[in-house]
Amino acid sequence: ADDYGAYQVTIDTLLKFLQPGYARCFIDVLAKVIQVRPDLANDLLVSMIQKPENGAFVETLNKELAISGSGAARRVSAFIAAERQAGRLEPDMIALG
Repeated sequence: ADDYGAYQVTIDTLLKFLQPGYARCFIDVLAKVIQVRPDLANDLLVSMIQKPENGAFVETLNKELAISGSGAARRVSAFIAAERQAGRLEPDMIALG
């Protein structure tokens, strides 16, 4: 089933309530999306990091990725590196990973 619309509503809702404290949870969620719907993972990531007003969230996300040894954090870091390598995530868009 095509559930892209449901994902877009979810992303829009997340953006309305985005707080730096959600970074650790976001890593877990993004890692799961990478596994289940990799075609939507980039949209989710970019939606969360592209807006300048989300800077505090991005800073916390970077810290969590750097200190966490979890499988989810490794999966997200590898995904970010692969997206950059493939040209789907601009290196200057965000200091992420």
